[in-house]
Amino acid sequence: MISGYKGYQIDAEITFGYSTFMDENGWEMDCNCESKNCRKRIKGFKYLPKEIQQRYLTLGIVPEFIIKELKND
Repeated sequence: MISGYKGYQIDAEITFGYSTFMDENGWEMDCNCESKNCRKRIKGFKYLPKEIQQRYLTLGIVPEFIIKELKND
């Protein structure tokens, strides 16, 4: 299941944070979204900067399987 953490308006652009759902070692891909906050390379959750990880965890948007994997590392 994918859920949003803020309200959306009709016809609003919806983006997806691949890093919040990926935990495969070595998986990565280029990002060409051109957002001012673009990280240019998309990798698994554990490779995100710690402050971004904490923000996503606080928002409650990280799936349980990612949280369990973090505890195992």
